[in-house]
Amino acid sequence: MIVSVIISLVISALGTAAAVWFRRYYLDNATPSFAEILKKERWYCLVTFVIYLGVSIWILLSREAKGLTMPEAIQDILLWDGMFLVAVIDGKVKKIPNKLLLFLLLLRILCMAVSIVTAPDALLVILLSSLIGMAVGGGIILTMLLFSKGSVGAGDLKMFAILGLYFGLQGLIQTMIYTLFSAALFACVLLLLRKAKMRSTMPMAPFMLWGLTLYYILL
Repeated sequence: MIVSVIISLVISALGTAAAVWFRRYYLDNATPSFAEILKKERWYCLVTFVIYLGVSIWILLSREAKGLTMPEAIQDILLWDGMFLVAVIDGKVKKIPNKLLLFLLLLRILCMAVSIVTAPDALLVILLSSLIGMAVGGGIILTMLLFSKGSVGAGDLKMFAILGLYFGLQGLIQTMIYTLFSAALFACVLLLLRKAKMRSTMPMAPFMLWGLTLYYILL
């Protein structure tokens, strides 16, 4: 338990520093110093750190019950942390940064390489599961993109393709169901309250984060 807490503290501290800096860098198109960030956004930094720490500790402490190795648990933590930042930025400007998607993609490729090295007999299973999940995730959202008239964007397509690469087909479908159901439910509430119109658009990443969280909880 002590080791899990120490790892969680390190990941959360580094993750918070990276997330807060990248958020300001992306939104302001500038390179702020950490001193400036801490001065102007100390509460945001604190809240982000607490959220990251809570999620990290929960994933690490529950990894044995879920049958996860330590590298797999750390991968899940970093994926959630990255998705949290994606959700924050998408909720703010309705755009998913390609640099964050590239980071999540490279992270998954690295973790796949580690899994293949430690279990070479599972090479075919790992590759097929991941690639099928990626193709299905991207394909479903591509179909929605073609017929949605702007309510689904290219960033959503890339994000679901990456989630498919992480979870394979079964995990992708579960995460997608949680995401789309929660988005539809929220849209209905906004329509009933007359806070949105039928043609209004919503950022998808916050609902992806919610879907990912439910997937981790119910896994």
